[in-house]
Amino acid sequence: MSAWTLPSPSDWPLLRQLRATTGSGVGRRSSHCGRRLSEPEPPTPTGALMEQRLGLVAQTLHTGTAGKRMRAAKALSAAGTVGTATLARRSRVGAALRGAALLAGSGLTRFGVFAAGMQSARDPKYAVGPQRQRLNESGLRGGAA
Repeated sequence: MSAWTLPSPSDWPLLRQLRATTGSGVGRRSSHCGRRLSEPEPPTPTGALMEQRLGLVAQTLHTGTAGKRMRAAKALSAAGTVGTATLARRSRVGAALRGAALLAGSGLTRFGVFAAGMQSARDPKYAVGPQRQRLNESGLRGGAA
């Protein structure tokens, strides 16, 4: 989704999920009738939504360096989340460790996606395959017009 265009209907689930995770809709009043908005629907995992939209290219998120980083990111994020949920205000050192785990999980996710992008750019099957599939679906054949 570009910053200078309006979101397309295919981006709505992602925007709905982001809104649900940030809590911007909980307890807020709707502007058109003054009633409270309902609780947000349970968010779909962002990773699953991203992989669904990527299609074939999502394979690179599970292999090589990117796969290792993404697995480590999931483990660190889960550990930080579980620690925060269960050991809410136990100690300052524990809070720092949980925060460090969440920060490291976020950083590894970012670098894992970057490594997957580099890996997909190196292998032509991730660029040519989806282009051919879109060409076949649109029904266009032959060279440029």
